[in-house]
Amino acid sequence: MFKSLLGLLLIFVINGKAFSQQVYEISCKLDANTVYQGLLIRQADNTGFIRFSGKDGAIYDFRWKATQLYDRGKSRNVGPIIYSPATRDSFLYSKAIRCRIGAAHRNEAFLSIPIWFKKNKANGNFEPYTGALPFNIVSQSMWDSWEFIMMQSNKQTAEASLDENPLSAGKLLSKKSFEKNWLTKFFSADELTAASSFTSAQLVAARNKNIPVFYLVSVNGADELCRKDVDDITDYFWELTNFMGVEIRKTVIRGNDFNVTTITRKTAAIKPGPNDVVIFTYSGHGFSYQEDEQHQFPQLALWQGDAKSKDFLRANTINLEDIFNMIVAKKAKVNIVMGDCCNSFINMKREIAHPEGAGVFPPIDRFWDMNKLCNLFLDNPKSLLIAAAQKGEVAGSHDWFGGFFTFCFLRTLNESVVENSPANPAWATILATTKTMTYDKSKEYACGNVVCGQRMISKVGK
Repeated sequence: MFKSLLGLLLIFVINGKAFSQQVYEISCKLDANTVYQGLLIRQADNTGFIRFSGKDGAIYDFRWKATQLYDRGKSRNVGPIIYSPATRDSFLYSKAIRCRIGAAHRNEAFLSIPIWFKKNKANGNFEPYTGALPFNIVSQSMWDSWEFIMMQSNKQTAEASLDENPLSAGKLLSKKSFEKNWLTKFFSADELTAASSFTSAQLVAARNKNIPVFYLVSVNGADELCRKDVDDITDYFWELTNFMGVEIRKTVIRGNDFNVTTITRKTAAIKPGPNDVVIFTYSGHGFSYQEDEQHQFPQLALWQGDAKSKDFLRANTINLEDIFNMIVAKKAKVNIVMGDCCNSFINMKREIAHPEGAGVFPPIDRFWDMNKLCNLFLDNPKSLLIAAAQKGEVAGSHDWFGGFFTFCFLRTLNESVVENSPANPAWATILATTKTMTYDKSKEYACGNVVCGQRMISKVGK
């Protein structure tokens, strides 16, 4: 469930009763020449989706989340002012992002559309607005936050202008259920069960059944470069999933939550479906028990400061592979568990290289290829367990780019899914390249009195 901006939660009311979903029949201009018929479903937390009936039976899915509100009645301003002084009207805004999973939906047409809701002064409800926008946008910040989507590819020129309203008609449907024959315009056969009619709640469940969700659990220790690793991964996958048009649910664990109990509880709370993706990433201190032949992957040192005793140490650590097994048991389609930490024998010191001068690295290329992304994350089951160093080795970090492993993994992954990369990227190739790149990068620096030379290890399953 999405959270609206600054924790704002609007509960819409009709005739004094709160609702779970509203269903609207809409008409929308997705391109310069065609008006599409659609079904808009809005939930009480300001999120929802739109289904459009396209040419030749195609169905287009857009998800949306209302992010900006100016409510004149409550004198509340969140973000840029969306308010018409001339008419004293209040508006709610969202940018609907197209979900492009499935071979038929990976083209570049109409990736997103702006959706406006106008407050009904009689009942206080925000309803889809179909007229001309009666104001000028004071700030472009809400549009700029999506700028990366608009810049992904030169082919993506079908973005609607913020100042234009693509909706030309909107009608609230008061039915408690909807006939299956009518719904086939907006839902595929495998989404609709044998039932002859569906409630709005059942439509939400039918839509969500086949739409993948990315779950990202990010854990970092107190060191600044550990936080950089986690922030880099979190930001990257947020942008990637928005490009794909799928939802990402993020859990960040740090500070007072940096302990075995919280990590275990929050990881156990994830409930992925069979089409979903689960990513767990850790950056912090780690170690291995020299006498432990059962575990080749590191123990995560989940405490701040020094270990007080052997009992304290064992009570405040969990092996990376145990987290991997916990996540794989949930049976998501793709599972990735990563640990950027030392794997040395009870040596908590993560070495950091402090070079002289400023580091300059080219920005990550974001001209992504949708088919390559789907090939890695959506089409084929895969489970990956990856650690930055083999048993007995330290893992190095760098003032300029953070952990050697995290930096090399993100660069290698990204180079595999951009438009100019070879077709059909494979995880085996990504892991092999990351291992080589991490080792070569780490050899350039000293970890204590020796060359770092860390060797990534991995375990792959289905």
